[in-house]
Amino acid sequence: MTEAQRWVDFDPRDFMDELKDGDIEKALEQVDDNATWRIPGDPKYGGAVHEGLAGFRKFAELANYFLPHGVERLWSRVSHAPGITFLEQKIRARTLIDTVYENEYVFVFSHGKDGKLIEVKEYQDMQPMNDAFEGWEPDE
Repeated sequence: MTEAQRWVDFDPRDFMDELKDGDIEKALEQVDDNATWRIPGDPKYGGAVHEGLAGFRKFAELANYFLPHGVERLWSRVSHAPGITFLEQKIRARTLIDTVYENEYVFVFSHGKDGKLIEVKEYQDMQPMNDAFEGWEPDE
């Protein structure tokens, strides 16, 4: 298998677990230095763009901050197309304010010619996050 075909062996569940609960640096070995993580939508409701390795670290830090008790994957489905990996999943987690957050996601992982991630697009319904954090105000 050539370097360019590494995406075929990419399991996004392992990658997400490493970002959330495991070895962030190991996960980042699979990410291009100039990669982008996009969460479409209004920033007020969770939309964001995280750029480069620092951006992926920031994404992981935010996930660990808001969901500090781990994430339970209720189901998932992975599929591949040339240069792209799709992850559909439903998760449940306890938030930092001790409420339950449950949501379904679709992630689109785009791989460069060397097999490394060059872009992640994350799609979700933002309402469950808003509901889970209703009334919460961040510390100043």
